[in-house]
Amino acid sequence: MSASLRLVLPLLLTLSAVSCKSSEGNQEPLIMPAEGARAKIVDKGEPAETPKRIALVMKTLTNPFFVSMERGAHRAENELGIELLVRTHGDETAIEQQIAIVKKLIREGVDAMAVVPGNSTEMIPVVKEAQSAGIAIVNVDNRFDPETAHEWGLDGIPFVGVNNVEGARIAAEYLAGQLTLPAQVAIIEGDPAAYSSHERKQGALEGFAAVAGVDVVAVETAHWNIEKAREAAARIFEKFPDVRGVFCANDIMALGVIRFLEESGKHQSVLVTGYDAIEEARAAIRSGKLLATVDQRPDVQGYTGVKFAARLLAGETLPRETYIDVELVTAASLEEEKP
Repeated sequence: MSASLRLVLPLLLTLSAVSCKSSEGNQEPLIMPAEGARAKIVDKGEPAETPKRIALVMKTLTNPFFVSMERGAHRAENELGIELLVRTHGDETAIEQQIAIVKKLIREGVDAMAVVPGNSTEMIPVVKEAQSAGIAIVNVDNRFDPETAHEWGLDGIPFVGVNNVEGARIAAEYLAGQLTLPAQVAIIEGDPAAYSSHERKQGALEGFAAVAGVDVVAVETAHWNIEKAREAAARIFEKFPDVRGVFCANDIMALGVIRFLEESGKHQSVLVTGYDAIEEARAAIRSGKLLATVDQRPDVQGYTGVKFAARLLAGETLPRETYIDVELVTAASLEEEKP
């Protein structure tokens, strides 16, 4: 056998074996997919339903209160299988930004919105625009101004929040009870255009009025801002140096007042209460810098607001008002929370 034949013969035998194997039982030859290829799976079932898109429109995420509200909203998202869109802006009082956010959501065609208005009146026209576009609306935390809402035909929007008058009344009355009477006190409210700020001021006035010997000598606004609250406190104590108690309509402003009191050496003689029960306020209570705060459970508000939006989309009729219970947070209550 020649050398060339010896080289070719094994190859011919191999090809013959492969040919025989492929023809046995009429089997198709094995074809391997190219690298990176994927098998195409044909789903012959019903197409998956597109999840409802619900937007949570808040004021800001610079305040821990709204971070907690967002967590609650995401819990509702996970339970309900909806798609949650969280939209905020940088400043709680930047109403034009919030209006622009709602207009963009209208263009995007979301199914529902849970809205925490930065301004209780100026947000109403754009919310009416959203409702007219077929978007379900739930009002959360800060109530739309009832009179303006009625004028725009928004009477039927369900509200989820707390009784701010009651929460502030409890905090102010508790503060008054810790003072040596008679005593002067002051109130620092948030944005006067926010209905919740108005309610908390009203509640604080009622709480102080319930204790004989308490004189409210000043009411200042600080627009929910820590630095503006420090400046407001400076003005109050310049004019009324004998003030012994300050009610603040949120914790951020209470921290601003505390900052002024520490800078001026008055922190040992003045009691301060806040509102929201953010972690920084709880820490201030533990250290003795803050007397008390009010927990309005923002996580539950966010959860309930999104859940109610989904229920509206399902065609359910909801109550006009749903109140979340408030709790007064003090050094004693924090001590009880310890394991």
